[in-house]
Amino acid sequence: PDPEQCESEEEKTARLARLATQRAANEAKAAARDKAANAFRAKEIAKARGKWERAGPIGGTHAARYLELRAGYQPQTGGLLRFDPALDYWVGEARAAVVIHTGPAMIAPFVGADGQIIGCHQTWVDLARGPKFRPDLGLDTKGDPWPTKKMRGSKQGGFIPVAGYALLHNTSIVAPKYGPPATRMVAGEGIETVLAVAYAERFRRDTLYIASGDLGNLAGKADHASDFFHPTLTLVDKAGRTRPKNIGGPVPDFSSPAMPVPDAITTLILLADGDSERVWTASMMARAKARHSKEGRLVVVVWPGIHGDFADHLGKAPETETA
Repeated sequence: PDPEQCESEEEKTARLARLATQRAANEAKAAARDKAANAFRAKEIAKARGKWERAGPIGGTHAARYLELRAGYQPQTGGLLRFDPALDYWVGEARAAVVIHTGPAMIAPFVGADGQIIGCHQTWVDLARGPKFRPDLGLDTKGDPWPTKKMRGSKQGGFIPVAGYALLHNTSIVAPKYGPPATRMVAGEGIETVLAVAYAERFRRDTLYIASGDLGNLAGKADHASDFFHPTLTLVDKAGRTRPKNIGGPVPDFSSPAMPVPDAITTLILLADGDSERVWTASMMARAKARHSKEGRLVVVVWPGIHGDFADHLGKAPETETA
């Protein structure tokens, strides 16, 4: 380079100082964002735990009857499942949020791998509206029905204990309810599906019954190298072109969070839904099987049939009994 254009020692020192100042400012901003995000997450988790703690026992309530109608079993105490007779349904953000419905709801905790409650699952019920027995909440701005189930706090990396767990001091899952460590686990997307199977099996004492909340939490994210195009489904992109729909593949991205499976589990039964899109669901279940498999553990995916879920097929169970 032209010696006259070379950077002097003073200029180099000043440049490095500017870079160091900018780097420190960037790190400070990143730390502030992380602190704010962690504070928001902690606040949301506290609110979710509070919703569950304030809810009452489920026995004899609309939620207990709802579970009987959907899963065939009416819990007498409900374990970790609870009931709020008048839960508000909020839509919108911050100060613009409004309540569009207040009604009975089932409240369940999301529990992390360390046993702490990290979120809650809310299901609004309406016993007059079969076959799902959930209320009509109207349509959102896109013209789609508002979902009758909501999750608050955190769900990723946790699960909903449906049966087989004991709770200590309202915060920690400490042991299987029936004594020795369980070696078998039944896991599905929804509380109703898992409860229907648990009741059909008469609540096996070697088994933990859990719900993941959704298939994304059951399987975790996909390694995008395994993604593929759906054989029939298409979508229209922003340019108006019709393209095959991309499907998350069966190979898991192990860096993404998903529901935990205790190390002691040697048999894991994964419950698929027959009323979800078949190809997408099959890929998710294959991913969940691959993710949770390990030496010495048998992982099996079971399907209820072409239509409906296990609650639809097993929900017409015998008269209720206390688990």
